Amino acid sequence: MAERILDPATGQRIAEVPEASVAQVNAAVAAAEKGGCGVGADGARGTRATRCCCASPIASTADGAAFAKLESDNTGKPLAASAQ
Repeated sequence: MAERILDPATGQRIAEVPEASVAQVNAAVAAAEKGGCGVGADGARGTRATRCCCASPIASTADGAAFAKLESDNTGKPLAASAQ
């Protein structure tokens, strides 16, 4: 199955992503814990510093601007806030 990701401002589909199985989620959490991202320590609602630790490698890639745009579209946040 796939989940349709909609732009909250327009209702238009911006992406479609496959849903993860329980085993895939568990493997991702285990990898994050091993990588020192702190996901196991404070969960998805972790501190800004923890989220930045994980997001910085993504933002610094060549696709960082595209990722920020997608995040802005997905959450409805201003692009400047998504690019931080």
